[in-house]
Amino acid sequence: MSGNGAGAPLVRLVAAVGLVGCMSTADLPLTPVESGVQSNVTAQAVNVVSHIDSFRRLYADIHAHVLPPRRPPAIDFDKDVALVAFLGRRSTGGHGISFGDTVTINDRVATVSVIVRSPPADAVLPSLVTTPYAIATLKRGDYDLVVFADSSGTELGRVALT
Repeated sequence: MSGNGAGAPLVRLVAAVGLVGCMSTADLPLTPVESGVQSNVTAQAVNVVSHIDSFRRLYADIHAHVLPPRRPPAIDFDKDVALVAFLGRRSTGGHGISFGDTVTINDRVATVSVIVRSPPADAVLPSLVTTPYAIATLKRGDYDLVVFADSSGTELGRVALT
């Protein structure tokens, strides 16, 4: 999967944020901002947003099906970046996506868990198209590249911070 939504199925996704450098280990809190099951973004994708104008456009895309238009949540982009994950179009209810609570930074690489929920195979589900999404903030750091990988470490995409 790349930042444009193409690629392998999303089962459990891990985002790695970083550059080459520091050998220290630390944990940073990840702050949930918003999540839902109805987004106007139908492709499976992950994004890192570092500027308010880009976030406003993405947020308008997420909620393009909602009238009147929703105001984006307040995020201080001088201090934070926004992490956004889209599960993509699903043909039934019972699906969801969320972020883990903390980011572990090791050797200037921060690992962020994205948790995907799927209904049990034998569940009776409504025939309802859903497009789950999640938004969280992460404190800015000394990194300028986000590498997305699945739980096995397979790289799914990269996003450079500008």
